[in-house]
Amino acid sequence: MIEEGTRLRVLVVDDDTDTVDSTALLFEMRGYDVRAVSDGARAIAVAQAFCPHLTLLDIGMPNTDGYEVARRLQQIGCVEQGLLVAVTGFTQPADRVRCAEAGFDLHLAKPVDFDLLEHVFLLRQRSRQLAMTQGKAMVQVIRETINMGNTLLNVAATTRNENTRRRCLAKVDKSCQRLPELIDGEVTEREHLVTALEQLHRRWMALVKQLHRSTQ
Repeated sequence: MIEEGTRLRVLVVDDDTDTVDSTALLFEMRGYDVRAVSDGARAIAVAQAFCPHLTLLDIGMPNTDGYEVARRLQQIGCVEQGLLVAVTGFTQPADRVRCAEAGFDLHLAKPVDFDLLEHVFLLRQRSRQLAMTQGKAMVQVIRETINMGNTLLNVAATTRNENTRRRCLAKVDKSCQRLPELIDGEVTEREHLVTALEQLHRRWMALVKQLHRSTQ
């Protein structure tokens, strides 16, 4: 949770200059502190100094792709505590799995409406502004978070990498903690979202218990 009054920091990474510039401008117009970068190697260096609260990262970049950038960012303590979102044209189920394995918190398909991007950020901060917001963007953020949670659990259940497993389980745990207060608001599809979140939480609990028994 970011302290109240802190200017929120956003890092936008995309090799398409029009995309990166326009997205950065929209965040700047809302009062965020923004850095815009067009290549993966530069993104890692900027992130280390900037410590973004939110990183929007394209996948299909030359030289250092988004998956490798995400793995490198997980090794930077202050960045790892932020929110890492894939904003990409790679939309197949296998792409979502690779994002989960690389350490992304969320996978969003291009083109992404700016309101959705801002709602993603505010959701992570449990913002009072978001808690009072209704509409399609909020519902979509909740739905995408639950979908990614299920992908993270799939990875946790199959990976042989203990660090990846622990990271995936921790991300799902955080989602299960922060989503209920937003779903309880007067949003459309409330009943469906409650059911989906309950199923996600049951899956998480079952997997945690299974892994605990296997290590005894």
